Amino acid sequence: MAPLAQYADLASASSRSSLAPRANRLAILVHSLFAHPCCLSRAPPLTIRKAWVSSPTSSWSLSRKPRGVPLVGLRPGLGNVLSMGAAIDTRLVESKDLPDLRRLFESQRTTRRCWCMAFCVTRSQFAAGWLNGGNQRRFGAMAAASSTPMGILASQAAEPVGWCACGPRSRYVAATDPRNKIMRNRVRDEDEIVWLLPCFFVRAERRGQGVVHALIRAAVELARGKGASAIEGWPLAGSERRSGDAFVGREQVFEDLGFSCVERPSPERVIMRLELHST
Repeated sequence: MAPLAQYADLASASSRSSLAPRANRLAILVHSLFAHPCCLSRAPPLTIRKAWVSSPTSSWSLSRKPRGVPLVGLRPGLGNVLSMGAAIDTRLVESKDLPDLRRLFESQRTTRRCWCMAFCVTRSQFAAGWLNGGNQRRFGAMAAASSTPMGILASQAAEPVGWCACGPRSRYVAATDPRNKIMRNRVRDEDEIVWLLPCFFVRAERRGQGVVHALIRAAVELARGKGASAIEGWPLAGSERRSGDAFVGREQVFEDLGFSCVERPSPERVIMRLELHST
């Protein structure tokens, strides 16, 4: 999705114009983008061992489990997760939550410029927004205009620690572009009613503590509450460890949370899906 080579082509074309110094700077910055901070720990996945309860402030205990042991009877819910002794709180991200999201994104140079716009706009729009702050402004405009939250924010002790983008597939240009090899076989009639989890970010010192599990669980409940028929992710397949794409998640994490593989569009990527409403 928006590979470095495509941005390199843009920079190369620009270098033949009077904007060569700016294009060179763009190439350097985009190179750092795709050294994206890994949002998921390489430690074994986590098992959620407490049954779901209806309270939005329910707590969950987490412990390490060996790979291949599925979770049984998991139902998603907003609330708290107990992890390493600290509760993980999740909440929807709307316009009023942008200051806290900014605090999280400012913690890393990539997210500071990306603002999770790589999948929402064209490559040229994203590249320009990377340089001039347009990605942050566009995120704010989308949050203000949409009745659907832009994603989920996770906090520990009132400090933002993680983010998950989510929304209808139609929100994401990268997911609906017919040239996208990962998603080109998805049913286009579902773009409004099937949600996508395109991107995650967790602060480096909080990785491996169940933050991503909490984010996905909250995103599933949000999608269910908005009437989505299903929710999908496009994570790295199996034991694939390409750090440059780790922000899309890992197959095992989705599997732990009840998602099933519905397509393997490439050896490196997989489409994971969770049905939310029976047909």
